[in-house]
Amino acid sequence: MLFSLHQKRWTLRGETGVFDKQEMRSIVLQTAKLFAEKNWARLYFLTVNNRIVAAEYALEYGGRMYGHLCGFDPGFSKYSVGNLLLWKVLDDCVEKGISEFDFMQGNEAYKFDWTNKYRRSMNVRFVNDRFSSKLMSLIVDATGMLEFYTQKILPNKVFAASASAVLRKVFCLA
Repeated sequence: MLFSLHQKRWTLRGETGVFDKQEMRSIVLQTAKLFAEKNWARLYFLTVNNRIVAAEYALEYGGRMYGHLCGFDPGFSKYSVGNLLLWKVLDDCVEKGISEFDFMQGNEAYKFDWTNKYRRSMNVRFVNDRFSSKLMSLIVDATGMLEFYTQKILPNKVFAASASAVLRKVFCLA
Protein backbone atom coordinates (compact mmCIF):
# COMPACT_ATOMS: atom_id res chain seq x y z
CA MET A 1 0.00 0.00 0.00
CA LEU A 2 2.88 2.37 0.76
CA PHE A 3 4.23 1.90 -2.76
CA SER A 4 0.88 2.72 -4.32
CA LEU A 5 0.25 5.83 -2.19
CA HIS A 6 3.77 7.11 -2.76
CA GLN A 7 3.47 6.65 -6.53
CA LYS A 8 0.04 8.35 -6.69
CA ARG A 9 1.45 11.50 -5.15
CA TRP A 10 4.43 11.70 -7.51
CA THR A 11 2.41 10.80 -10.59
CA LEU A 12 0.00 13.64 -9.82
CA ARG A 13 3.00 15.99 -9.82
CA GLY A 14 4.04 14.69 -13.24
CA GLU A 15 7.11 12.91 -11.88
CA THR A 16 8.22 9.36 -11.35
CA GLY A 17 8.37 8.25 -7.75
CA VAL A 18 11.03 6.08 -6.18
CA PHE A 19 8.82 3.00 -6.62
CA ASP A 20 8.39 3.44 -10.37
CA LYS A 21 10.79 0.56 -10.96
CA GLN A 22 10.41 -2.98 -9.65
CA GLU A 23 14.12 -3.07 -8.69
CA MET A 24 13.61 -0.27 -6.18
CA ARG A 25 10.51 -1.89 -4.71
CA SER A 26 12.49 -5.12 -4.28
CA ILE A 27 15.39 -3.33 -2.58
CA VAL A 28 13.05 -1.57 -0.15
CA LEU A 29 11.23 -4.82 0.66
CA GLN A 30 14.51 -6.69 1.23
CA THR A 31 15.95 -4.01 3.49
CA ALA A 32 12.63 -3.62 5.32
CA LYS A 33 12.71 -7.35 6.10
CA LEU A 34 16.23 -7.04 7.53
CA PHE A 35 15.27 -3.96 9.55
CA ALA A 36 12.13 -5.69 10.83
CA GLU A 37 14.20 -8.68 12.00
CA LYS A 38 16.28 -6.23 14.05
CA ASN A 39 13.08 -4.48 15.27
CA TRP A 40 14.07 -1.20 13.62
CA ALA A 41 11.29 -0.94 11.02
CA ARG A 42 8.14 1.04 11.76
CA LEU A 43 5.11 1.22 9.52
CA TYR A 44 2.27 3.63 10.28
CA PHE A 45 -1.09 3.98 8.54
CA LEU A 46 -3.93 6.48 8.65
CA THR A 47 -7.30 5.06 7.66
CA VAL A 48 -10.64 6.59 6.77
CA ASN A 49 -13.58 4.19 6.83
CA ASN A 50 -11.16 1.22 6.80
CA ARG A 51 -9.35 2.63 3.74
CA ILE A 52 -5.64 3.45 4.04
CA VAL A 53 -5.16 7.07 2.98
CA ALA A 54 -1.62 7.70 4.28
CA ALA A 55 1.40 5.57 5.13
CA GLU A 56 4.79 6.23 6.70
CA TYR A 57 7.74 3.84 6.70
CA ALA A 58 10.31 4.82 9.31
CA LEU A 59 13.36 3.35 11.01
CA GLU A 60 13.87 3.54 14.75
CA TYR A 61 17.48 3.22 15.78
CA GLY A 62 19.73 4.63 18.49
CA GLY A 63 17.08 6.77 20.13
CA ARG A 64 16.10 8.40 16.84
CA MET A 65 13.34 7.91 14.30
CA TYR A 66 14.25 8.24 10.63
CA GLY A 67 11.34 9.03 8.31
CA HIS A 68 12.32 6.97 5.29
CA LEU A 69 9.33 6.97 2.92
CA CYS A 70 5.77 8.21 3.02
CA GLY A 71 2.77 8.44 0.79
CA PHE A 72 -0.81 9.59 0.83
CA ASP A 73 -3.91 9.44 -1.31
CA PRO A 74 -4.02 12.74 -3.26
CA GLY A 75 -7.81 12.56 -3.08
CA PHE A 76 -7.49 13.31 0.64
CA SER A 77 -4.80 15.99 0.37
CA LYS A 78 -7.18 18.80 1.35
CA TYR A 79 -7.36 17.12 4.77
CA SER A 80 -3.55 17.02 5.13
CA VAL A 81 -3.64 13.29 5.82
CA GLY A 82 0.14 13.02 5.44
CA ASN A 83 0.66 15.66 8.12
CA LEU A 84 -1.98 14.08 10.33
CA LEU A 85 -0.16 10.76 10.17
CA LEU A 86 3.17 12.47 10.78
CA TRP A 87 1.64 14.09 13.87
CA LYS A 88 0.79 10.58 15.13
CA VAL A 89 4.31 9.33 14.36
CA LEU A 90 5.82 12.25 16.28
CA ASP A 91 3.41 11.61 19.15
CA ASP A 92 4.58 7.98 19.17
CA CYS A 93 8.18 9.23 19.30
CA VAL A 94 7.43 11.36 22.35
CA GLU A 95 5.70 8.44 24.09
CA LYS A 96 8.74 6.21 23.43
CA GLY A 97 11.22 8.85 24.59
CA ILE A 98 12.77 9.16 21.14
CA SER A 99 14.95 12.26 21.09
CA GLU A 100 14.86 13.13 17.39
CA PHE A 101 12.88 12.62 14.20
CA ASP A 102 15.08 12.87 11.12
CA PHE A 103 13.28 13.67 7.85
CA MET A 104 16.36 12.42 6.00
CA GLN A 105 17.31 13.75 2.59
CA GLY A 106 15.13 15.94 0.43
CA ASN A 107 13.88 19.49 0.72
CA GLU A 108 10.14 18.94 0.36
CA ALA A 109 8.19 21.92 1.69
CA TYR A 110 6.17 19.92 4.23
CA LYS A 111 9.37 19.14 6.18
CA PHE A 112 9.90 22.82 6.88
CA ASP A 113 6.38 23.04 8.30
CA TRP A 114 7.70 20.90 11.16
CA THR A 115 11.22 22.27 11.65
CA ASN A 116 13.61 24.92 10.46
CA LYS A 117 16.68 22.80 11.17
CA TYR A 118 18.32 20.71 8.49
CA ARG A 119 21.52 18.87 7.75
CA ARG A 120 23.26 18.99 4.43
CA SER A 121 23.96 15.69 2.77
CA MET A 122 26.46 15.00 0.07
CA ASN A 123 27.01 12.32 -2.51
CA VAL A 124 30.48 11.05 -3.27
CA ARG A 125 31.28 9.42 -6.57
CA PHE A 126 34.50 7.56 -7.32
CA VAL A 127 35.48 7.53 -10.97
CA ASN A 128 38.36 5.56 -12.46
CA ASP A 129 40.60 6.88 -15.24
CA ARG A 130 38.75 5.20 -18.10
CA PHE A 131 37.30 7.61 -20.66
CA SER A 132 33.86 5.98 -20.47
CA SER A 133 33.75 6.42 -16.67
CA LYS A 134 34.75 10.07 -16.89
CA LEU A 135 32.20 10.68 -19.65
CA MET A 136 29.40 9.08 -17.63
CA SER A 137 30.38 11.15 -14.59
CA LEU A 138 30.28 14.32 -16.70
CA ILE A 139 26.85 13.37 -18.07
CA VAL A 140 25.51 12.72 -14.56
CA ASP A 141 26.84 16.10 -13.36
CA ALA A 142 25.48 17.97 -16.40
CA THR A 143 22.09 16.30 -16.08
CA GLY A 144 21.92 17.21 -12.41
CA MET A 145 22.76 20.84 -13.15
CA LEU A 146 20.25 21.01 -16.02
CA GLU A 147 17.57 19.49 -13.83
CA PHE A 148 18.32 21.91 -10.98
CA TYR A 149 18.28 25.01 -13.18
CA THR A 150 15.27 23.83 -15.18
CA GLN A 151 13.26 23.58 -11.99
CA LYS A 152 14.53 26.95 -10.72
CA ILE A 153 14.03 28.92 -13.95
CA LEU A 154 10.88 27.56 -15.56
CA PRO A 155 7.70 29.10 -14.12
CA ASN A 156 5.48 26.08 -14.63
CA LYS A 157 6.37 23.37 -12.11
CA VAL A 158 4.68 20.65 -14.12
CA PHE A 159 6.68 21.59 -17.21
CA ALA A 160 9.86 21.75 -15.15
CA ALA A 161 9.19 18.31 -13.67
CA SER A 162 8.46 16.91 -17.12
CA ALA A 163 11.61 18.45 -18.56
CA SER A 164 13.64 16.98 -15.70
CA ALA A 165 12.11 13.55 -16.30
CA VAL A 166 12.95 13.79 -20.02
CA LEU A 167 16.55 14.75 -19.21
CA ARG A 168 16.89 11.74 -16.89
CA LYS A 169 15.47 9.40 -19.57
CA VAL A 170 17.63 10.85 -22.38
CA PHE A 171 20.76 10.22 -20.33
CA CYS A 172 19.48 6.81 -19.11
CA LEU A 173 19.41 7.95 -15.48
CA ALA A 174 15.73 7.28 -14.81
